[in-house]
Amino acid sequence: MKAPERKAPSRWGKTIAGLTCLGLWMSVAVAADAGERTYRFKLTSGGELRGTLQNENESPRERYIIKTELGVLTLDREQIVEKNLISDARLAYENVRENYPDTAEGQWELAEWCRDNFLPNERREHAQRVLEHDPDHKPARGMLGFFLDRSNGRWITPDQLRREQGYVRYNGEWLLQQQVDLREERRIAEESRVYWVRQVAQLHRMLTGRRSEAGRVGLLQIKDPAALYALEPHIRFDKEEDPRVRELYVQVVSSVGTSAAVGLLSKVILMDPSDEVRHRAIQEVAKHKDPKTTRFFVQQLTANKNEDINRAAAALSAIGDPSAVGTLINSLITTHIETKTEGNPDQITTTMGSNGVSGMTTGSKTETRVRTRKNEDVRNALINLTGKNFGWDMDLWKAWFAAETRTAIVNPRRGR
Repeated sequence: MKAPERKAPSRWGKTIAGLTCLGLWMSVAVAADAGERTYRFKLTSGGELRGTLQNENESPRERYIIKTELGVLTLDREQIVEKNLISDARLAYENVRENYPDTAEGQWELAEWCRDNFLPNERREHAQRVLEHDPDHKPARGMLGFFLDRSNGRWITPDQLRREQGYVRYNGEWLLQQQVDLREERRIAEESRVYWVRQVAQLHRMLTGRRSEAGRVGLLQIKDPAALYALEPHIRFDKEEDPRVRELYVQVVSSVGTSAAVGLLSKVILMDPSDEVRHRAIQEVAKHKDPKTTRFFVQQLTANKNEDINRAAAALSAIGDPSAVGTLINSLITTHIETKTEGNPDQITTTMGSNGVSGMTTGSKTETRVRTRKNEDVRNALINLTGKNFGWDMDLWKAWFAAETRTAIVNPRRGR
């Protein structure tokens, strides 16, 4: 048998419902004055109880004395998992909601009642129920955040529109998926850096203790490119004084194997004052055969410092890339302008001549010289890369190189 449909409340019905609500609020207030607040109790068995706690002030708590509609129950503390207070507004809501019919008008009136009594979740629930009865109910649509898209006549929320435009919600912002991916990459990279800073610091401390071998082995096992941030300070001579430790970290950085790692080793070759550390770095760089490294050291062959030219040449010799030969020939003998200042520039001397004329001179003397340098490591690199030895005769080197270049152009298959 079909249940009779509820009708919308008449004007008198609404008045009675309002008086009922007022009475409920008064009864709730009386209960609050009496200290009887209603709770929802979750039990360890998985069930729930609802009632007022009779021994609310008990401390430390040993048991729960709960007054329910069926009577008073006493439970041990271990039988209760969670206790949640049911607000007065919620209690009133549970008593009045049956007074509103399940129609668009009735559910909207109940939604408005929830608004007046600060129950936002319940208000949304009933507004959604309104739309089930009347999909074009404008107040309910507006309350739920919908707007009418006049281009196609459909109701849509700003969030739905954003998603249709290809945006996704990420940490409270609407972003394109590419932006989300980029931020995720940065987040993961930062987390990895933080992790490796801790790990490297721990292994580094072990190097000076009884577990030095374990620390060394642990460092040499590092392969993650994210660890470079934590490793870099330990291959820099201005950060790590012990050349033996720097040499170890040169091997560790080389094990990472990325272009960034090889780039760090290239800087060590140019800057480290220790011959042993530089030699180790050259060995490690030569293993990787990275074209970027060859280009980097070829650029250094035109450096102002004669020291940089020779260190770059030593690296190119170990790398073994013949594309560097032309620039090496031009760097075999180089000219450098050297400026030397002697004395104290802040010292001023006053002199008095025999004719009574006085003068002042500064205490420093600057001398500029043009020096020509024969670069030993450049010559060695040329001999190693070409199998020829024309000594310091740049004309012979250039003539030979020009002949080799012409031969390569005429017979491009030569040497295959």
